[in-house]
Amino acid sequence: MRGYVALGQAAAANSGLEISIGRIPIEGVIAQDLTLDELRVSRLPDKALRNVQTTFSSQTGSHYQAVHVHENPRGPYILLCGLGKDAVDFKEVATVVAELTGGEPERDRISRRFGMGTIPVQGKEGISVFDRSGDICNVIRLAAKPTQAMVASFTERYAERFQDVKITIAHYGRVPLMAFTNPGFAQTKLSFR
Repeated sequence: MRGYVALGQAAAANSGLEISIGRIPIEGVIAQDLTLDELRVSRLPDKALRNVQTTFSSQTGSHYQAVHVHENPRGPYILLCGLGKDAVDFKEVATVVAELTGGEPERDRISRRFGMGTIPVQGKEGISVFDRSGDICNVIRLAAKPTQAMVASFTERYAERFQDVKITIAHYGRVPLMAFTNPGFAQTKLSFR
């Protein structure tokens, strides 16, 4: 990574430009296989965070992926995906993830009588399960944008209730170039799209 910084500094010097190389943003930054501590101490800015993906297995052995989305027009959320398509286990896992994160899963709705709109179905049974052919999923709405520290905290809580919990990938956009000189973890965990 130092080569990129040195190359950028040399190009700026040769062109006669007066720029701060530390403010040049890089799009499409990916950090892979981070530990909880690495995510907690990451020096990559939270405002550049796009999403963080964690994987885990439920007590029944079904595999899940939780994608913590930092920013979206409808607000921050967790996209919970169940790779095993076990709807009963999925609803149990969605209930636990919502409980651990303070989120609210999307729910099935029933019509009120006499055209008075709809109301959400309460309880575990009312959690919506969307089939995307390769998996099943639900969106769990969050009250606040998940920062790196928040996702690390969520992941730590997941580890208390699930098995094989891992932070598999974090996507960033518009990261200042200087953040790469010391991201808070090994630079070998970074790649670029």
